[in-house]
Amino acid sequence: MSEELLKEIDRKVSLLLSEFKKLSEVNTRLIHQQLNAPVPASVSSPVDPGLLKNSIYITKLGIDRIKVQGKSTFKLKDTLKGLNGSKWEQELKAWSYPLDNLAQVIEAVENEGIKDIGVDVDETDVVLKKGFVDDD
Repeated sequence: MSEELLKEIDRKVSLLLSEFKKLSEVNTRLIHQQLNAPVPASVSSPVDPGLLKNSIYITKLGIDRIKVQGKSTFKLKDTLKGLNGSKWEQELKAWSYPLDNLAQVIEAVENEGIKDIGVDVDETDVVLKKGFVDDD
């Protein structure tokens, strides 16, 4: 298979996993509501990052990339474009970066004055990539 085809498959798998996660969270909420039980803290509030002004949302894209979305991405386009490994994902309307650049992306966004940064990247992925372990 060609490199381009593999990347496209990776993108589609990422989109499917994202949708599956959303459906799982909705299902968990419904079950807990029917049982009159509190919703677990691990189930995040469903928020469309595009609706939040002056905020950025970072999620996993495929196996080894992250994507950055939000209303503030346009005003930060020059900053986001200048980071190592940046790539504009036309279909997703989002910037993407290698997973290794997560800290760099967060720091660059914070330096631009954005303080509302949501990060939904599995800790395990970052730990394995960065080689550090949380002592908690």
